[in-house]
Amino acid sequence: MLFVRSVYGVHLFDTPGDRTFELCVSGYGRFISDAIASRSEDFIFLDIGANLGLFSLLAARNPHCRRVVAVEPLPEIFSNLRANIARNRAENVRAVQG
Repeated sequence: MLFVRSVYGVHLFDTPGDRTFELCVSGYGRFISDAIASRSEDFIFLDIGANLGLFSLLAARNPHCRRVVAVEPLPEIFSNLRANIARNRAENVRAVQG
């Protein structure tokens, strides 16, 4: 499997031609990523429609994040989400297909 490092530092499964993948790699901007990184109290992160899991992975890197639940309904994308979680060793992320 080939992974690409995003501008946020997390690695994502290479899916050329997928617009969401391209945005995750090149960046959506800093608003959400900065909001996640700036959390200074314990929290649980729920990512509905997680897609590739970018924001779940960013939350998992915050030392105050106790748990992440990443929900993705589409089987093919869910498979990529799980690969991204494994590649980034995000042990506090639970992927749910639903």
